[in-house]
Amino acid sequence: MADSVLDILAAHFHIEREVPGRYPTGEAVRIDAVLRPIDPAGWFDAEPILGVEFKFPENIHSFGDFGAQIAQAADYTHCTFGPYGRLAVFLCPSPISQLLAQTEATITRNNWMLPQWRAHLTAVNEQLPTPWTPQELETEALRCALDAARRRDARDASARAEGHRSDAHRERILLHQQAAFVTRLLGQLGVGELMPHRSRGWTLLRCGEPVWSQTSGPVRRSGTLTPKLGNR
Repeated sequence: MADSVLDILAAHFHIEREVPGRYPTGEAVRIDAVLRPIDPAGWFDAEPILGVEFKFPENIHSFGDFGAQIAQAADYTHCTFGPYGRLAVFLCPSPISQLLAQTEATITRNNWMLPQWRAHLTAVNEQLPTPWTPQELETEALRCALDAARRRDARDASARAEGHRSDAHRERILLHQQAAFVTRLLGQLGVGELMPHRSRGWTLLRCGEPVWSQTSGPVRRSGTLTPKLGNR
């Protein structure tokens, strides 16, 4: 993953891989890559430098994993890396994207109907030491679909009473509000995101706003990349 992304970014940045650093208390660390723009014109900083840490999205299974990735990146912003000093750190891919995907999968499953339950239970049945008969499988799928429908109806009624179209609509609004808050908190910690965008190409984001993109280059209003301490 890192090779693929950095091969693309090499057209725009000088890249150094596996850069060693040190935490203020002396512990040794290593960041996956340090990037310096080939052409620094248009950047807020005269000599912009940033770090990138790659993480496998499938390693996020819980809020604990989600927080651990963020904490590691935030720790790195306090480290000094060779001649570069302290760096803004960008996570690739964003841990928020995996959290969004997992929650969206939960919302989708909450709305399964009979065909989805039938397909799911058929797959489960193949792993059972004593598989259900076709009739038993159909009975179980119908039971699950009816139970899910009753729960969905109750949640939808509650959501409509709050002014939402449905429970799924309510959950998605809440999810995106939470994601927006986390991206802004990450930015205040000196941590950004490196993600592909459907029209901008690979994009560096901080506080949810683009810092740089393949198609548009640097965004000057983004401000300094140097991590801050104390008063904001």
